[in-house]
Amino acid sequence: MSVDRKGKAVLLDGWKITERVPLSEDLDEHMERDVLPFVKGATWDVTKAKSGNEIPFSRIFHVRTNPRSLHEIDAEVASLMSELSEMFSAVHKDA
Repeated sequence: MSVDRKGKAVLLDGWKITERVPLSEDLDEHMERDVLPFVKGATWDVTKAKSGNEIPFSRIFHVRTNPRSLHEIDAEVASLMSELSEMFSAVHKDA
């Protein structure tokens, strides 16, 4: 952390870290217990704190699908390359 000549913390533009604090915890208590032991002198602006619930949509609603086999992908690439070759030949003949 940088400080100015008077010893006050200087926050760098674009330097932002988000800390998720459960609604059941006090912000100051959380910072004292879970942040300050690891980042001495960390500062936070209570006026910019937002409260609410986080809904991890991707973790809850994502349905994992297995990727296609390499053989299937190779066959599709070969087919596309063949189509492109035919299209290039048609354009080349007309030119």
